[in-house]
Amino acid sequence: MHNLLLLALPLFFGLIALEVLVGRRQGRRIYDFDETITNLSCGLGQQVVDIGLKVVIFFLYERIHANVALAPLPTTWWSVLALLVLVDFTGYWFHRASHRTALLWAIHAVHHQPRHFNYSVGLRLPWLQRLTSFFIYLPPALLGFSSTTYLVVVSLHAVAQIWTHTQLVRGDLPWLSWLLVTPSHHRVHHGRNAAYIDTNYGALLSVWDRLFGTFAREVEPVEFGVTTGHPGYDPLRVNLAGLAEVLRAAVRAPTWRDRLRLPLAPPGWRPPGAPPPPPASDEPPAPPATEPPDVRGLRLYVLVRYVFIAFFGVLLLVHCERLTPAQLLVGGGFLLYSLVTVGLILERRPGATWREMLRIALFVVAIGLMPDPDIPGWPLMELSIHAVSLFSLGCVVAYRWVLSPRWQAAAAARRADGGSASAV
Repeated sequence: MHNLLLLALPLFFGLIALEVLVGRRQGRRIYDFDETITNLSCGLGQQVVDIGLKVVIFFLYERIHANVALAPLPTTWWSVLALLVLVDFTGYWFHRASHRTALLWAIHAVHHQPRHFNYSVGLRLPWLQRLTSFFIYLPPALLGFSSTTYLVVVSLHAVAQIWTHTQLVRGDLPWLSWLLVTPSHHRVHHGRNAAYIDTNYGALLSVWDRLFGTFAREVEPVEFGVTTGHPGYDPLRVNLAGLAEVLRAAVRAPTWRDRLRLPLAPPGWRPPGAPPPPPASDEPPAPPATEPPDVRGLRLYVLVRYVFIAFFGVLLLVHCERLTPAQLLVGGGFLLYSLVTVGLILERRPGATWREMLRIALFVVAIGLMPDPDIPGWPLMELSIHAVSLFSLGCVVAYRWVLSPRWQAAAAARRADGGSASAV
């Protein structure tokens, strides 16, 4: 399944590039650099976390299909179509539950946090959603659909949802919207407007929302994001902050009955006498006062390094079956840590650059100590990895120098001299 989704990556990034170009031509700011990097980090991290989870789900699917299935179904056009409808139907109900249950929303909210709605949001997937959604993948096994057919259909179903994450396709497309979810429908679903909350749960087919009373049309301009504040750019905190808040609220509940009820209650519910949810801020994390508001070249460094991280992540996913468990654990752990340091750098958190230097050092040591993986062309890849690591280290040292008091004082003196000269 990893490979099927990876084959669609050129399509995803082609759509993103097209959307950026069209948006600029129209004079619209559809993308935010920091937010887009975080969207991609969530998607890449989810695929890495899923490596182990999908093995477990696939094992359960095979056991149910082999031992409990009603009857093996042949792979025909009608069985594939029936499975696609079944996947969309079960997905509708799980999606609906994910918006109306505190624990599930704490995980799913990751996908709804961005303030800019674009194709990269379609890749912003929660790292832990598979832990709570695994059971919706098993009914097809009981009905007799083979695992191969199921993997293909689920992958195509996931890819087909990307096109609805855009603002460029305007209007409701009435000739299509009676059956399929359109970008207009899904924009409404991502809105935090009071009239749009808890509507349009359909992924591929819009008929479920119409049948079960959750359909809403796009009438007023959509305000994207969640009502619980700006999540920041650290993908680890983005994925765990909601769960941490549910846990804190449960601990503070006055009775054990309320503590057990709270994770299954609607999002934001608090029992009588419990403290209310913390106030939300729509502003992204501010950089420390000791740092300049922006440093030339910082985002360029993040972009170059992110291309390297993404390449490493794709390499890990493509060849995961060739790697030993230890190599997968080290490679996956390094990749997730790299995504976190990117977020910390974007937020310009104190100590982010030291964590980045630690990441580089640990990676070089790990590559040197681990046995060479069974990947074609690995020696050349290893040489490239060390070259990029050296480049990254040089950039981080330079960035630390830019933040040093001596450089800041010299820069302030140059600005003062320039201002004096222009005044004369």
